[in-house]
Amino acid sequence: MPVGFLLATVAVAWSQRGDALLADETGLLVRHRGRVTRRYRWEEIREAELTRPGFGQVALAVYPNGGPWDVPGPNSAVLVGRIWRLRMPDREIQDRVNALLRSRGVRTTD
Repeated sequence: MPVGFLLATVAVAWSQRGDALLADETGLLVRHRGRVTRRYRWEEIREAELTRPGFGQVALAVYPNGGPWDVPGPNSAVLVGRIWRLRMPDREIQDRVNALLRSRGVRTTD
């Protein structure tokens, strides 16, 4: 069982090796399997934070400005830009990501 889990983790990580989270003046861009799949405009994002969604992964949790009946709602995060990394990025990288988010009016949690 542990060998199968390890092989599945390596296979998923290999298939997502080109993924990236990019930012421009309009908002966040997500590159998945070589193409840009989703854009989040800065004014649509209420809050964001770096999080660990699973084993060996780091992602940006984005809380959009949604109403109570919107999907996702204002209290539901959308995980974007998952990268495979065994540990959280060092403090300098986290500070740079948070500074970028704050410069665009996005609240961050530390």
